[in-house]
Amino acid sequence: KVEGCFGETDSPVYGSRLTSLPDSACSSSPYFYSLFLNLCRHDRDRMATARLDRFVRDNFQQLKCNKYVKSQESEERICGCNRDERWHADCGVPVTPLPSREGAAADGPLQWDSATCCLRLPTNAHGRIKFRGFGRLRSANCPKFIRIQSTGIDMEALWALLTDKDKWALPYPDFVLSVNGGAGNFLGFSRKFSEKLKAAVLNITAGVRKVWIFTHGFNVGVAGQFGQVLEQASFVGSDVSNIFLIGISTWGNIYNNQMLEDDENYSKGGATLPGEHMRRYDYEKGELDKDSSLKRLDKNHTHFIMVDDGSEGCSGREIQLRTELEKFVVTKMRTIGARSGRPCIPPVVQLCVEGGKFTLLTAAQAAQEGTPVIAVRGSGRAADQLVWADEVRRLPAASRPSEAEVRAQIKHLIGEFVNTSGPMERRALEKALFRFAYESAEAFPMDLLTVFDPIEDTDLSRSVLYLVFRHPDFKDDTMTQVVLAMSWDRADIAESEIFSAISESQLRELNMNRLFIKALMYQQKGFIELFMDYGVSAVNVLNRERMERLYLKFITQGTQQSERLLARLIQTRDNMESCKCSGGAQKPHKFSMSCGIEEKEILLLIGRIIKTLTNDVLDNIYTEAYLTDNPSADPTKDLYPPRKRDGSRKFNLQDLFIWAILCHNMELAVLFWKNGKNQISTALIGRLLLQHMAEDADSNDEMELKSVFEADSQRFEELALGVLAKCYERNRDITKAVLIRELPMWNSQTPLAIAEGSQCLDFMHHSSVQDLLTMIWMGGMVTNTATWRIITCLFLPFLTPFLIFKTHRKFNYMHIHEWCKQERSKLNQSTVSLDNQEKARLINVLEDVQVVDKSAVNTREYLETIMVDEVVESLEVSLKTRQQMRMESLYQKRQGFMNLSFLSCLQLFFMSPLVKCILNCLSTLMFLSMLSYIVLVELGQRCDPSKPLHWTEWFIFMWVLQFMAEEVRQFSHFRSLTTKLNGMSYWDKFDLLLCSLFITCVVMRLFFPRLCDWVQCVYAVTLALFFLRFMQFYYVHHTLGPKVLMIIEMFSDVVFFVAILVVIMLAFGVASLSLRDESQKLSGAMIKNMITIPYWQMYGELSLEDIEKEVDNNSVRYVVTLIMLGIYMLGTNVLLLNLLIAMFGNTFDRMQTSSFKYWSYIRHDFIKEYYYRPWLPPPVIFIIHIMRLSQLVYYKVLRRHCCKAEPRPRKSDDFAMRLDLTYHLRLQAFEKQVTDSYMKEFCVLHPHPEQE
Repeated sequence: KVEGCFGETDSPVYGSRLTSLPDSACSSSPYFYSLFLNLCRHDRDRMATARLDRFVRDNFQQLKCNKYVKSQESEERICGCNRDERWHADCGVPVTPLPSREGAAADGPLQWDSATCCLRLPTNAHGRIKFRGFGRLRSANCPKFIRIQSTGIDMEALWALLTDKDKWALPYPDFVLSVNGGAGNFLGFSRKFSEKLKAAVLNITAGVRKVWIFTHGFNVGVAGQFGQVLEQASFVGSDVSNIFLIGISTWGNIYNNQMLEDDENYSKGGATLPGEHMRRYDYEKGELDKDSSLKRLDKNHTHFIMVDDGSEGCSGREIQLRTELEKFVVTKMRTIGARSGRPCIPPVVQLCVEGGKFTLLTAAQAAQEGTPVIAVRGSGRAADQLVWADEVRRLPAASRPSEAEVRAQIKHLIGEFVNTSGPMERRALEKALFRFAYESAEAFPMDLLTVFDPIEDTDLSRSVLYLVFRHPDFKDDTMTQVVLAMSWDRADIAESEIFSAISESQLRELNMNRLFIKALMYQQKGFIELFMDYGVSAVNVLNRERMERLYLKFITQGTQQSERLLARLIQTRDNMESCKCSGGAQKPHKFSMSCGIEEKEILLLIGRIIKTLTNDVLDNIYTEAYLTDNPSADPTKDLYPPRKRDGSRKFNLQDLFIWAILCHNMELAVLFWKNGKNQISTALIGRLLLQHMAEDADSNDEMELKSVFEADSQRFEELALGVLAKCYERNRDITKAVLIRELPMWNSQTPLAIAEGSQCLDFMHHSSVQDLLTMIWMGGMVTNTATWRIITCLFLPFLTPFLIFKTHRKFNYMHIHEWCKQERSKLNQSTVSLDNQEKARLINVLEDVQVVDKSAVNTREYLETIMVDEVVESLEVSLKTRQQMRMESLYQKRQGFMNLSFLSCLQLFFMSPLVKCILNCLSTLMFLSMLSYIVLVELGQRCDPSKPLHWTEWFIFMWVLQFMAEEVRQFSHFRSLTTKLNGMSYWDKFDLLLCSLFITCVVMRLFFPRLCDWVQCVYAVTLALFFLRFMQFYYVHHTLGPKVLMIIEMFSDVVFFVAILVVIMLAFGVASLSLRDESQKLSGAMIKNMITIPYWQMYGELSLEDIEKEVDNNSVRYVVTLIMLGIYMLGTNVLLLNLLIAMFGNTFDRMQTSSFKYWSYIRHDFIKEYYYRPWLPPPVIFIIHIMRLSQLVYYKVLRRHCCKAEPRPRKSDDFAMRLDLTYHLRLQAFEKQVTDSYMKEFCVLHPHPEQE
């Protein structure tokens, strides 16, 4: 049963139909079930239409003249309703002569009035309008309309019609703009003025989320101009869905209004379409007489309120209701805001553009009710008269004209309305303009009228906000002012007009955390930055629920990027469910706005997406364990996930940065990056995410989007590089520590590792990175140590202590005790006095350095610098004294390597990556020599299965086995299989091929000894590839390394060249072979000749003698064969080979400019490989492997069963430095300070266009 599936339970008929459906019908007959649902929908729409009709009949009426009163303003015999006597006679209305003034009270009214001279009937016109013959229409071209009475209307009922969900369903407005202007065409408007005015209109509606615009609703004058603005904006793709253009017009002034009428039962015209509960009425354009006072409706309006006062062809009869509605909107929204506890008062502003007498009367009526009025200068007629009134009002008292002069000038201005208005109207016009122009007891407040000049300034929203802020309803309400400024997204006005003059007490009263969340929801960058400047902390505002709402708000926006993210979320969710089901049937999805995605699972899905986009580099951002509260966690020790004191997950600006990147809002991303922590690594993460988003766009053939993502990723790399350069300029040692410190927020990755994973060539090419790699490459030795010294010590290890190691180079120039004595005297002469506790703190501060691996000399030095600086800065001593105390503490505690022993020198020397590389190079040369000897000598002599293998061959087997074990060890260092596969370089794949070939060699040599020829061939190929692998050692050289990269890059050119060459070779080879010997049969020799003959002919081996032997010289086949050979030689030797040379030249030129950057990037992998590589080379590397395997077994297996055993200690090294919270905060402060300095310089060099 499906009872209540549509939420309609108030109808007994509808309920009975639903409950009367048997259970078996839904399952046995899908067609019947579908038919039943369609019937239910039809009944639902029909009942909704009936409810709306009943509501309209009960609350809204039409007026029909039932008393003839001759108009005093016309000499013709017409009624005050502007109809003649014949119409009244046809309608049965008695036509009586005009009564005298004395008998007016007894015989009837002296003047026609809709309240006393009209009959009230239920309205017969409401629904939707379908425009016919109006040209191109927008997609939503069926506006809703209703005909209502001009007086005695219930505003609550009208508000319910406008805003109730089952009626017109208009959202509550953030701003109401009442456009008041001429109903005729604009007079004297230039193209420039019209364009400026349209730009101002778009400006005032661009930032507002929900805006109601009231106009007169016709397709001429200012309403037509506004309609064209919205039409053009919608056709170019702008979002105008939140702008509601409501036409309030006089029913009797609408051309062809009879097409919108229906009978009392709504059965004559209009039909309800499926899925709608309002009838549609056709409205045709028709032919309109030039002299007619009637006007057509505008096709671009969204709603029409047609005010009926019983007249026909009369204008301005809607003014009173329009003013009352504007006032009621403010009153109603104030009541709603009081109930909800939120400021919800929309400002209502009237905009006067050109216009006539009714424009003046409407402006005066609005000012009387307290509605601000803006007059557009230069638009003409009534608007310019209001501009004149404002200028006169604001003149200094000394130069201000007298009351008589003002009245005289007003009378002159109103003179243009003499022919179209009676005496009473002229007096009303003069009074209205006088109240604007002259200070008197009846004058309107000066702040209610403002002048706007679109030629000088198109920023109409600024004028509106300034006018609203001076309004009595908003003047003292700071919260409402901020909300209004946010409605227009005008952070500049909020900062200059609100926050600049706000007191601390008012600032505390503002619920800025709530405003900050609102600004995040709508991605208002200016307000987010403003609130952060005034002390709003993202840590205090954000939680899991709000982060999920941010993502949910974005994916339901309907933009292209939100749809991409939603599709990725759905795909990720489906993949997760398929994994959980393990091939079983999937559960049906729950219905929601986001296609089955529940709010509680959004962050988990986002975490999976980030993991995919970063190739498992960030696989712990949002996991269930890290999102769950953990009250027992210690935030000072467990740095990730960040938690608050109560154990709940702490969300910070890094989380907002990821959100902004996934939303592709670069302005917000840069803002969160600038104000967050770890700016270098955060920028690199942004670059990594955008780079993979560009790859996804490329896979979907979205080339334009790919270029946008690539440009944005390059922007973040430039930011990271700029901050790095500034840090390196400020402090080189601290900068190197920043590069190699592990960041808990980013999955314990270091900035250097993130840059290497995202292939940031410019970043890796920077001097700070290369200096760091050079220091790591040299180990404990100074970087300028000569190569001949290192090679000498390699063969004569007892000379190692004579090398200059970096950590004790200063002590080679004087005796250690002599230096210490001098330093003690300097420290005693220092002006700084330290007590015993501070001295003890200074002396013991370096004990934490012992957690660093002794081979990581550079990291120990960086960590010492950070720790000592932390203590010394807390004691507020000078830099010189700081260095003295550091040397004193180093000497007293014997930290570092100042007094090195022979064993320490040997350890530092042989643990350096440079020495490891030299040893492996020598080992490889020895391996190649032995393998060459085996292939050249032993392999041919011992192909006999009866002869045993030579010991050299067994030795080579063990050698390669250790080589494969080392490759497996390196492969196991990656965190996941995806990272392993994606992290494989060219040489890793080459090594995999080598291992496969050598395993083939061993298998064939041991188990298939009779295949001697095949064994020798595989051995020869393997030997050749091992020789080629030796070029990997060239990477360390700054000249040979880039050349190797060029060769690898040119190999791809060769592949494309061969693909073209094979086609041409086969084309010539098959055709030539068919002409040379027509009696051949299909064989292996034929296939071989088809390929080999044209290939060798390309190098000059033409074989003309063979052609002459096989083909008769006098035959046609001989001539054609030679012609084809000539064309083939011309194509291959001239065309294709020159094409290959050109391709090589292009690759060389391209690589020449960036080869050094590529070499700098690959150099990192090479040095890192030899840093973690065992110092013993093959074939004795197995000793280190056995030791490491025993340690692994000890910590992974044996210690599991020992509850008292401590976990395996993790030590820092030169590629990953682990710090506690204190030193993380110190490095973060250093990085933040440098980032602020860099951004100031960046803004000076690259000013924003708005600032210019």
